[in-house]
Amino acid sequence: MARRPRTLAEIDTEIEALKQQRQKALDQRSALIGKLAAKAGLVELDVPDAELLKEFGAIADRLRNRSGPNAKTATAAKSAGNGSPSAANPSSGS
Repeated sequence: MARRPRTLAEIDTEIEALKQQRQKALDQRSALIGKLAAKAGLVELDVPDAELLKEFGAIADRLRNRSGPNAKTATAAKSAGNGSPSAANPSSGS
């Protein structure tokens, strides 16, 4: 028995749910990275935000360019648009 085609409204609802799931995953990952930064002692340092952003960008670049089992994941995320160039390169924006 053939399955009926989904309506545009059903597809839009699914897209919205996926966007919300993605945002939740990004928020969770951001919180984890913040906790790791605190654990590393970064919150105790008096370092300007611009300098921290520059260093985080350098770390991101280094991790994106590494080889190994997780390199494919980082490359896929970057090509999917998840590696924001403005976040990785503070000199190209604000």
